[in-house]
Amino acid sequence: SLMLEFTGALKPIDRCLFGQHINSPGLAKAALPCGLVDGRYLLSVGRIAASKNQARLLQAWAGLIDAQQDTGLQLVFVGKADKAYHELAATLAAHPSLRERVLFLGEVSDETLDALYRACYFTVFPSLIEGYGLPAAESI
Repeated sequence: SLMLEFTGALKPIDRCLFGQHINSPGLAKAALPCGLVDGRYLLSVGRIAASKNQARLLQAWAGLIDAQQDTGLQLVFVGKADKAYHELAATLAAHPSLRERVLFLGEVSDETLDALYRACYFTVFPSLIEGYGLPAAESI
């Protein structure tokens, strides 16, 4: 076999088709945190840093709130925050309307992340620079 030829060992190869688990039941059920309601929030997952462009997303969200175009949805961020991301703090301070409509959850368990993905209205990925983009792939 080719596997034996290239690696020196015979290893099983599992074949997975893209999307084959798309309707899988997911992980153990977890409750949505902080009183979030199914289908009533947008979700942004990933490290909170300048390259991920969350400050621009907050500016756009503030504009929608101020124009009353947000339909009462919340914006939820999941991920570890880069303490050097000063533009994010400045954006939050400049837009008081965001205080009640944005939630930063930090790092969450796999079960909670699964529940968040399944219940969000849609996911948002404002990144300027991305490698593979795992959160985007996870959200599918």
